[in-house]
Amino acid sequence: MGATTLLSTGGGLAWAHPALLGGLALLPATWWLSRLTPPAPRKQVFPSVRLLHQLKRTNSTNAKTPWWLLALRCAALGCVVLGLAGPEWRPPSSAAMAAALAGGGRNMVMLIDNGWASLPNWAQRLDSATTLGQQWLAQRSEGANTTLAILTTAPQPDGRMKAPFMLGAPNQADADLRDALASALASLTPRPWPVDRQSTAKQLRDNEQLRQALAGADVWVLSDGINQGGEAALEAALKPARQRRDMRWDPCLPVWLDMRPPNARSQPSAQAGVAWQAKVLFAQNCATPAPLALSAYGLNTPTPSQRSDNFSMLASWKLPAGKAATAMTVPLDGALDGAVGAFALNPPTSARAGSAAALPGPAAWHLLATAVHGRSTAAVLMGPHDAQALTGAGWFLQQGSALHGQSLATLTLHQLESPNPSSPVPPALRAISLVYAPDGTLPALSSHPSEPDEQRAKAGLMAWVRQGGTLVRFAGPVAGRSSLDSRDDGTSSENPGIDNSPSLDETLSVPLLGGTRQLGGPLSLTKPPHLASFPAQGPFAGLAVPQDVTVERQILARPTATLNDHVWASLEDGTPLVTARREGKGEVVFFHTAPLANWTTLPLAGLWPAMLERLAQRADAHSPNHPAQNGLVTQPSTGGAGEGNQTGLPPWRVLTPQGSLTIAGPDVLPLPDDDHASPIPVSALHPAGLYGRPGGFMRALNLAPMLTPDRAALAVEKPLGILARPVGPITPHALGPILMTCGLGLLMLAQAILLAQSLKRAWWKRLTGKAGLSVLMLASGLGAASHAWAGPALGAGQKGAPTPAQSAESDWHNTLETRLAWLPTGDQETDDQIAAGMKSLTDYVNQRSNPHLGAPIKLDLNRDDLGFYPLIYWPILPNAHADGARAQKISLYMQRGGMVLVDRMGAGTLTNAATSATSAEHAQNRALEGVTLPTLLPLTDQATVAHTFYILHGYPGRAPAQPVLGVGAQATGHLGTPKGTENQPTLNQGTDGGDEDSEGEQVTPILIGNGDWARAWAMDKQGNPIMAVEPGGEDQRRQAQHFGLNLVIYALTGTYKDDQRRYPKLLQQLPGQGGAKDGSPGSTGQAPGLDNENDGESEDTP
Repeated sequence: MGATTLLSTGGGLAWAHPALLGGLALLPATWWLSRLTPPAPRKQVFPSVRLLHQLKRTNSTNAKTPWWLLALRCAALGCVVLGLAGPEWRPPSSAAMAAALAGGGRNMVMLIDNGWASLPNWAQRLDSATTLGQQWLAQRSEGANTTLAILTTAPQPDGRMKAPFMLGAPNQADADLRDALASALASLTPRPWPVDRQSTAKQLRDNEQLRQALAGADVWVLSDGINQGGEAALEAALKPARQRRDMRWDPCLPVWLDMRPPNARSQPSAQAGVAWQAKVLFAQNCATPAPLALSAYGLNTPTPSQRSDNFSMLASWKLPAGKAATAMTVPLDGALDGAVGAFALNPPTSARAGSAAALPGPAAWHLLATAVHGRSTAAVLMGPHDAQALTGAGWFLQQGSALHGQSLATLTLHQLESPNPSSPVPPALRAISLVYAPDGTLPALSSHPSEPDEQRAKAGLMAWVRQGGTLVRFAGPVAGRSSLDSRDDGTSSENPGIDNSPSLDETLSVPLLGGTRQLGGPLSLTKPPHLASFPAQGPFAGLAVPQDVTVERQILARPTATLNDHVWASLEDGTPLVTARREGKGEVVFFHTAPLANWTTLPLAGLWPAMLERLAQRADAHSPNHPAQNGLVTQPSTGGAGEGNQTGLPPWRVLTPQGSLTIAGPDVLPLPDDDHASPIPVSALHPAGLYGRPGGFMRALNLAPMLTPDRAALAVEKPLGILARPVGPITPHALGPILMTCGLGLLMLAQAILLAQSLKRAWWKRLTGKAGLSVLMLASGLGAASHAWAGPALGAGQKGAPTPAQSAESDWHNTLETRLAWLPTGDQETDDQIAAGMKSLTDYVNQRSNPHLGAPIKLDLNRDDLGFYPLIYWPILPNAHADGARAQKISLYMQRGGMVLVDRMGAGTLTNAATSATSAEHAQNRALEGVTLPTLLPLTDQATVAHTFYILHGYPGRAPAQPVLGVGAQATGHLGTPKGTENQPTLNQGTDGGDEDSEGEQVTPILIGNGDWARAWAMDKQGNPIMAVEPGGEDQRRQAQHFGLNLVIYALTGTYKDDQRRYPKLLQQLPGQGGAKDGSPGSTGQAPGLDNENDGESEDTP
């Protein structure tokens, strides 16, 4: 073999070129190519004519269409044509109505109660009236020349009865009658005042057309079932009728609410606040009353451009069910006493389901006059130096009252004079419940005669006290000198305990000893005494007495046998500090020390505002201006009340049937403001509402106290005829979909028979073609049939829910672009601001990063699928309420990976000081009720959301940076979870408890904060900010925009950017790395290799 290298395998076989064995790999390719390449073409003779001669001469084509196929097709076409014509089947009327209308040829008169008791079922009343009118039209179309008269029984706003609707002129066409009937019923409106049976009876007697129509007619009374007077007169007026039927609804729907104020002599405790007495009544024939909830509402005062006011819920209590009469005590927190504008009965949350149509009506509302100006105003008599800071008694009173939310008006002695002798109460005190009189502001206590104007002012002040006002006087140098003069004039100096004065000064609570008692001081051997514990039966019961409160000066009370009965507070040595006595309906209170730092340290202690708050609560309770004290307003008696009461109290807001306050119409009359008068009932000219002027004297006129005072149930009206059940609307049954379905079914049957015949043939190619066509026709027929059943016949003119095709199209558009979403608040102005903010954030994200977002969406939870939106912005306003359906949807959205940003809109901060932080937190707890929440902790600047694009050290919005609650490994310090969610299961719970070296944080499904971010993002069309940002200005707005961009990327990527906060640890763990060096990415806050992460605008670097 020469020099050839042999590869031996150890036997007799050897390979000279073993590398050529690799050519075996070409064998599979050769096999594939040989299969793929066709053989060479060759010529072939085709004897076509010879093949044609061998065919059999058979004709298998029918000369005519089979009769059965022709019949099926004709029947199918007929059904389709009939279905397109839109036939309807109208069932016959009920047996009771048929019996009542048997014979025909008679007129029909409908009396429809449209007063306050008809509001809960007003829609059903209109349905029954429509059904009766349709039956009358059916009779008339059969040739009966009859008349239909429709009357309402409640007066119009101008106090006059509405003119009756008369239908059935001899030459009037049926189409015109049908339109006139629909127009007449659509014009009927429920009224929030009682019906007037007397005026209705007079209308039946005096109207000539009504008298003719009533003679021998069928009368239908759509009654509310409540006895409100005048039933006998109406029954007498209906006697000419042939027969009368009284149609009534559920007797448990009309509900009556009466709220009684707290007992003026009771002492509300600091824990319980003010306790109201609620009384709820149903009709006497109500067997199973529905469960109700009693709610306290605050009044949202409108702007001048708005015409109606809305109520926001402050608190709610569930009432016991199953009783026709319910009485309960409602504890109202003292802080809410002045904020409550109304009480109302509502169905419980589970039964209401967000519907406002279930409100029981005006009798279930109790308005409070304090809805306008809050708690009854207190005032202070100011002397020349009383307003001086830190040294004036008036200044200490104003500061102490402000700490418990009460502002003090300023009065002068001249304002206490009454210009009207017939009304001794001064006008300046009409809206005042409490007057503070520091030392020297009232005439001197001595027996020396004072000026006539001072005597008139003193008389006016005491007249106000006797009608329920509270006067609080304070000791001082002037009182000490005047009491000494009084003692010299009328008291035995040898026996100071014996009162020899002719009479006690009526502005004092107890007689005083002369002079001022000095306690402590540089020349005294005793220390200033402390306060003793407050008596258990006094107004200050339960208040803690600080040990640092002492009294250095005091005016002593003259010892008498009844002195202890007047003591509300005393010192450790037993001498009185605060005394009081009753004066008519009011009280006179005297502090035996001055509210000055050189007399006592009490004005400097926290006890001072607490004592003033107790005095204000007690004064409100028995003040004539307290809301429940004027629930029954009055009108002048026949004797008159003087010429000064002709104008009275103008109507400020009246209650609508929907449970809101609106501006009164021009026909509403003012209420007289005379206190010595007879009650005024609620009527069209005096509807329920608020009368007076904001900030001045106000009265609330309520419907409930006029209905059944001191009764156990609502009186039931005697039937005005044969009792009849309500009839619903005659609902026609559309036959078009049925006929069209039958037609399509016949076509499918014919095609199925043809398909069965084709299976017997041997030409499979022809079989395949016909089978495919038959299957296609069967599928199209089924789809058309299902569409025919889903909607009404063509031309029916009905509007239903969106079809599946429309919903699918909407969902398809939502999947084309990534969009942000937000939940509406119900306030149009706030929603517009939030919409602008979400639009501006979308534009900012599109300009600064790769995501290209579509226009943001305003969500409708009843329609939209939340799964299309990675981030939902949820603003919380103080009127937010619980919604079970919404909570379930939000919980499911978060469980499936969605993210929600809850924002309390900066409540309690500089940008939204009008909303308190406490009310916003309560609203947040109500809104999140039922939402499954994870354990929430404050996020630090080490959270992933702080590093997804910009490096953030806080999360500010319009408000400065505040804690943001979320789920994350960098959350430190347990701040708590919203109320009611402590024991709920958590979402995405992991084992990471906050260790920075852990594998990574959880993707938080919810963030809760108070930054007011949307309004910080909001820009107008020119790119200018809509709302100011405080206190950081535009730099703070830029940080808010950075937070919004980080949040969007965090919602889209989750913890994908988690290495941004952990890269220093990662670099230290790399082989040969000892940590980040100077100049490395670790020193600048930027991870290596990231694309445009901070864009040169890191938050922690210039």
